[in-house]
Amino acid sequence: MLINDRLAYASRTLSVVLAVLLAVSCVTTRPPGPIDIARDQFAKGDVESGFKTLEDGLRNEPGSLEMGNFYRARIVENKQEDRSINFFKQLTESGGLPNEAYYNFAFAYIDKIPRVGPMGAGFLSKRSIAQFKIVLDKDQNDWIANYGIGMNYLHWPDYFKKTEGALGYFETCMRLQSGKPVKPSYLLTYLRMGDALIRGGEIERAYQVWNDGSKLFPRHRDLQARLDTPRDRIETVIRNLYNPNNSIGAIDTNIEILWASVVPEKVVPLERNTLQQAGVGGQLRGASTAPEASQLNLFSWFTRNLPYLSDRNAIAKVDMTSLGVKQGSRLESRVSAIAYGMITGFMAEMEGESDAALRSKANSVDSFTRPFFHEGLGMGYAAAVSIESSGELKTMAAAMKQIDPNFQRLHLAGAGMWFGLEGTKEPDRVAAAFSQLGPFGEAYAYEGYGFARTLFYYKSNAQTIDAGALLRPEAAANFYHGVGRAFWILSGADPGVAEQTLETVPIDYRSHAYSGYAMGMAFTQVDDLKAVFSRIDVAGDNPHRSQFLTGITMGLYIRRLGDPEYVDTMLKQSASGDQCRARQLLAVGEAALKEAGRGTGDLHANWRAAIQARIEKEAGARSSFTSCV
Repeated sequence: MLINDRLAYASRTLSVVLAVLLAVSCVTTRPPGPIDIARDQFAKGDVESGFKTLEDGLRNEPGSLEMGNFYRARIVENKQEDRSINFFKQLTESGGLPNEAYYNFAFAYIDKIPRVGPMGAGFLSKRSIAQFKIVLDKDQNDWIANYGIGMNYLHWPDYFKKTEGALGYFETCMRLQSGKPVKPSYLLTYLRMGDALIRGGEIERAYQVWNDGSKLFPRHRDLQARLDTPRDRIETVIRNLYNPNNSIGAIDTNIEILWASVVPEKVVPLERNTLQQAGVGGQLRGASTAPEASQLNLFSWFTRNLPYLSDRNAIAKVDMTSLGVKQGSRLESRVSAIAYGMITGFMAEMEGESDAALRSKANSVDSFTRPFFHEGLGMGYAAAVSIESSGELKTMAAAMKQIDPNFQRLHLAGAGMWFGLEGTKEPDRVAAAFSQLGPFGEAYAYEGYGFARTLFYYKSNAQTIDAGALLRPEAAANFYHGVGRAFWILSGADPGVAEQTLETVPIDYRSHAYSGYAMGMAFTQVDDLKAVFSRIDVAGDNPHRSQFLTGITMGLYIRRLGDPEYVDTMLKQSASGDQCRARQLLAVGEAALKEAGRGTGDLHANWRAAIQARIEKEAGARSSFTSCV
């Protein structure tokens, strides 16, 4: 028996050892997955291979949230947010993929928010919401999609009035999780719903929601921090958490909590956070960005005036004094109408509507305002493009052309305006982005860039126009042409003020500023040719008279390209002498454009030079185009 016992014992021991060895063998021989391979590639510094490994993995497993989360984390680390956006765009374009693919796409847009400034954040958030809505179209009871939309809206500035919408999505999440086995992710609903209630002014209800949450997640530090905050301070604390300076705060999109087995120590802490590497720290938490002072001033002006800028019947209430426009002046109502057009186009693009819908909106705007609506579309398109993302900007001309090719120049100028508005000052970064547009697009983008930087920053810092001198000469010429356009508005149509500001432009580029000034004057006053030509007649023997006439020609011609019927109507309503002079200049513009088109390089500058040469060839710049017989 002893021998048999020993044999039995040995047999059992051998069985255990073999089982262990088999288990170890299975573990050690399991082939590494895409995350394992990519992690090793990133550790060795082979970033490109790491991205390709993960992208191939997501093509094979588009429903992998974990792989998508790891991929986006590495994207953010390497500041390549456009890569992940483009990847998920291509991945999902055929449709019919698991919901997780659309979640990943939605979070990829949010990843880019810290890179584009407060207004561009709104565009990215809208695109994120659109991906979540694709899921909701299939299943209104999808918890993640409802939470994702609510979380997006919760971060929007107050003036967009999205808090109530955010609350509705969180209420749906609460209904969906009620009575279900508790998951760590359900804590998010209690935190975010309470925060939304605070922003909506329902303070007592918010504390009740947090109290309810504490019963399921007792003493969790994020819930407790809210409950411990006095009621007279909680609104300020929550507002700072989501949108300091009333801008859209960045959002950490690490989503590990969705498959976590235990509740993370920190989920949505009350204190502001800087963005950490995804996969480390809190889940989907707010993070701070710090716009520069000049941006905050512009942003403040925008938020104060948005209710009027977006209402055609209320634009007289827009405060234009910061732009040097006197209250009650004829120019005030004109500039307000221009601003209304730009903002309307900007907001229309922000809605992410189809080309057909945008075209319809543009056509519904009155003829005077329509060109500025198209400039706003260009601004809106560029707002969701980071300055480093030249590849994305490169597609803009083709994308905008689908809406209306007759306003292509204005779309491009609008894009340049956006980069001027958002405070981008580094010439090298601007040049790298604009170079992707080709000579034609680049020229108009620089013009818009110079226009916006001057219009919104010159009053507080006259040195802002010095940035143009740091550009290469061809780009600087177009930049200062835009500077001149802005001076038309900043001078309040006062010739004396205009001369003073135009003389601040570096002498090598002053002629371009003069033609830009006149272009802005004619483009915005095509319905008042008497005022346009009176300004030229007053100029008398001004040595820049030919540049004035060049700018008028460009303004009238570009305006007619977009809406020939409107311009012809305005000409017919003008005095015969002014009508005749305008038609002469339009003929010069057309002939010069054909001539410039046969050359190479910068069409904008070539056209400008050809117009001026033709004008000066006439009876003399000082006497030509002063009358018609």
